[in-house]
Amino acid sequence: MEYKISQSGLKDLERTEGCPALWKANHIDKEVEFIATPAMKTGQYFEHLCLGTDTGVLEIPKLKSGKESVEETRIKLQSEIFKSFYDKSHPDFQGWTVVEKDVKLHDDTTKGIIDYVIENDKGERMYMDLKLVQDLYQGYYMFGHHDVADYTQQIFYQRILDSLGINAKVGLLIFEKGKSMRIKEISPIDITPLSIEAIDFRINRAYDVMAHYNRNGWPKVPDEMECNRCPLKCDRRFVVPELEITEEEIEEVEKYQRITLEI
Repeated sequence: MEYKISQSGLKDLERTEGCPALWKANHIDKEVEFIATPAMKTGQYFEHLCLGTDTGVLEIPKLKSGKESVEETRIKLQSEIFKSFYDKSHPDFQGWTVVEKDVKLHDDTTKGIIDYVIENDKGERMYMDLKLVQDLYQGYYMFGHHDVADYTQQIFYQRILDSLGINAKVGLLIFEKGKSMRIKEISPIDITPLSIEAIDFRINRAYDVMAHYNRNGWPKVPDEMECNRCPLKCDRRFVVPELEITEEEIEEVEKYQRITLEI
């Protein structure tokens, strides 16, 4: 089956510190088991609460006492607010209802999964991306700062919709799990033709890079973090050198410990 690049695959390939051989094993050959970070897991849990979809994370760890954490309490409260926005019987109803979830889209070269689709009483649809962040104004996406926020994922989705001839816009709904519990909605996102051209350029460049590596070999770039999760047999694997400690050095440490105790 011909490979179609996702927005996450695009970003990973563009990373200057990444290992191309590992990228291929991960995104094309599917030889790497995906390990979600704690932040990803809380996001998947939030999505499950909001949409009822099976994200693979149906609960998050409790405190040692068995009680839910403050973070979990906030996530649950935010999920209830999310539901109220699309509930016709609720005072906070926004005029849209959820009509589809986990929508898989693809064209000739790209693919993506959009969290959910909403529709109003005019039959107009919007494809929505749902995010849970610690802080709107800090972290990876920086959604609180419109001029520096990373909208790559949403522009990528809009490009797919346009290429498929689907007359709809992409929106974004962000919830904080931090103490401020702020909510920000950008729907629809103002995606300009120039933004689509820019993502097209990045996609075309990615395929050029893949073609180059297919012709000349996929380089192996050692990195401590990436090598730890890499299943490939590699002669360039990053290895932490084992330090040899001499008897004299051990005696010096023991001597220092005795002096410290005496003091």
